[in-house]
Amino acid sequence: MAPLGVTGTTTAAAIAATNVTASGTLGVAGVSTLTGNTTVGGTLGVTGATTTAGITDSGTIAATNVTASGTLGVAGVSTLTGNTTVGGTLGVTGATTTAGITDSGTIAAANVTASGTLGVAGVSTLTGNTTVGGTLGVTGTTTAAAIAATNVTASGTLGVAGVSTLTGNTTVGGTLGVTGTTTAAAIAATNVTASGTLGVAGVSTLTGNTTVVHLR
Repeated sequence: MAPLGVTGTTTAAAIAATNVTASGTLGVAGVSTLTGNTTVGGTLGVTGATTTAGITDSGTIAATNVTASGTLGVAGVSTLTGNTTVGGTLGVTGATTTAGITDSGTIAAANVTASGTLGVAGVSTLTGNTTVGGTLGVTGTTTAAAIAATNVTASGTLGVAGVSTLTGNTTVGGTLGVTGTTTAAAIAATNVTASGTLGVAGVSTLTGNTTVVHLR
């Protein structure tokens, strides 16, 4: 059978063909079903909605909007230049590098590593072990069940409402004011000033000059 060459516009109710080659434009106004392998050598432009069971691509997919009702799996490197919204769960198993993350809800992560600045404007709950390799700066009020630290430096006021245990050497550069009862195994101090009552229950040794202002 000789080839059928058509140079003008052709309208058909249905075309069933093993191979269709169009050197110009192949325009299809109705619903088309491609049951075999389909290769597009140039640009595939889709203006309407597209539903696929799966898309496998070894090159680059450039799209204005991509909506996946199932799973959108990307094995290579992907660049999202616009705004990206994830309505469900965003699961990332590898390393993620971002210039910045803005979140109005909740971020739940097993491990978060920030090489720059990790800024959190809302309330954060850290349920596991947390390590800060550099400096942890806290400008607001912090409430902790327990703090275990090698060195703690407070430029303002260090307020402790509960019971605290200091197992190492402790230096107070300014004034240490204690309004409640204090029990210590031993106190070594250059000067001790008590505006109220200095009660000593055990044996005390005063090696320097000692002045008692008022003795009853």
